[in-house]
Amino acid sequence: MIAIDKSRLRGEALGDEGSFYHYACMKAFESIKSSLDRATVVIDGSGSRASRRQLAQNLKRLVNDPEQYAIAKVKTQNSASNNLLQLADMIAGVVHRGLSTKGDADLYLSIVDHKQKGLDIWPK
Repeated sequence: MIAIDKSRLRGEALGDEGSFYHYACMKAFESIKSSLDRATVVIDGSGSRASRRQLAQNLKRLVNDPEQYAIAKVKTQNSASNNLLQLADMIAGVVHRGLSTKGDADLYLSIVDHKQKGLDIWPK
């Protein structure tokens, strides 16, 4: 899992909300590239059509190369109608709460701890 501390970001990632979303997606997919093989990536349908199209193109350009066809297709779906997108949102919320200073933070991280390969906090 990857958590991004927005308060420590500098530069291009701090632009508008769309810029940050693109930055986060690119970093995440760059880190899991070796685990992908002709994957279908589903992204949330929020944001402009042009922004979603740009993200899909950038992901394929970054992750695919002649030796590895990691991403075959990028689809856009509304998170309200896609259970896997809802699950991803829920896990993101659990990790966010788990990294907080709230008294129950450890309880939240324990929910996903046994399923994760590791937790990277960016920027390092």
